[in-house]
Amino acid sequence: ESAVVPNAAGVRTLEIGSGCSSGLVGLVCRACGGSVLATDWRSVVVDGLQTRFGQLDRFDAKVLDWTIDAELDAETFELIIAADLLCDQGTICGPKVISERLKRTSGARALLLQQLQADGACAIAIAELRHRGLRLAAFQVCLGREMVEVSPDMLPQAGTLLLLVVTWGLIN
Repeated sequence: ESAVVPNAAGVRTLEIGSGCSSGLVGLVCRACGGSVLATDWRSVVVDGLQTRFGQLDRFDAKVLDWTIDAELDAETFELIIAADLLCDQGTICGPKVISERLKRTSGARALLLQQLQADGACAIAIAELRHRGLRLAAFQVCLGREMVEVSPDMLPQAGTLLLLVVTWGLIN
């Protein structure tokens, strides 16, 4: 289980797309002892995060357009968390920012929650992650039940919620 969800204590975490969760996912990582950079492509969301949580230690918020990744310095992270990042309305944008921002260490992880769409974009994004040298494990998320590991090569039907664990090394 530790291979799926790493310990956030002392870990620098990048939350991509904080507007969907209002920064709450990043705040959970902070509460577990990590430091968090919450990002969103909309400056109004980032301003709201700074207003509500900017006084907290180990929490910062910045604008990041993950389709171009020009607004953020070259910092890398031990943990990246995001929802619906891989494919947004048919656009494949997540693999680039994940491969550039995930620290190249064996313990670094990206946890990506993704709802599968009928257009097959998630399968294309998974292929792109692999092309960039990343390794993946996929788990089907079912409310009220344990997660079930599935093959990233044989994705379930559209509408299914997946947790993708992305690393540079082996997932044990």
